[in-house]
Amino acid sequence: MNFSTVSLLATGVVGVIDFIATIPAILYMDRWGRRKVLIIGGIGMSISQLIIATLYAVYQNSWSEHPAAGWAACTFVWVYIAHFAFSIGCVNWIIPSEIFPPAVRGKAVGLAIASNWLSNFIVALICPRMLEAITFGTFYFFLAFCLVLIVWVYFCLPETKGVSMEQMDNIFGGTSARENLQLMADIRNELGLSGDEKVLGGMKFEGSDAGHVEIVSRE
Repeated sequence: MNFSTVSLLATGVVGVIDFIATIPAILYMDRWGRRKVLIIGGIGMSISQLIIATLYAVYQNSWSEHPAAGWAACTFVWVYIAHFAFSIGCVNWIIPSEIFPPAVRGKAVGLAIASNWLSNFIVALICPRMLEAITFGTFYFFLAFCLVLIVWVYFCLPETKGVSMEQMDNIFGGTSARENLQLMADIRNELGLSGDEKVLGGMKFEGSDAGHVEIVSRE
């Protein structure tokens, strides 16, 4: 096979793996939680980066003489992609939409998405230069980020699965969600809906004549 065919095949395999690896996340994300998915993905990515870096360090000048090592490195690139797609590739779209209150959610999620694509651009820009300059050290460099991800998720990231807006305030120490809920209560009072039970946005609310609203349950 010529170089173009190999490149096309490699790209196709990456796309297929990327697609397939997202299926477990879609099916089990709400059962396992965001933290568990991120930690599993971080561990898988770290192991993959470590193996790729080590193989590159040992065989970088003799790939043609050790085709098995080359295929092993290629395989763990795919393993890395699978763990990325399964974990951070999905969760980084979910958490921003969960932690911000409705008043700022649109702008905050937009900023998060922009930051995500900016990071992708930077990685794509610097990787070829890093591979030329420090060769296998590139993989150790990104291994460090994978390890930081695991530590940060374990110690700093709260679980957001099934957490209501008011509970987000308790977790992050804010008041925006309560203010938004109170605003909804005021609007309901003006419309004469006080004392009724309503379902809004997948959450069940109870109002009162005092203009206070509470989340009773999530539908």
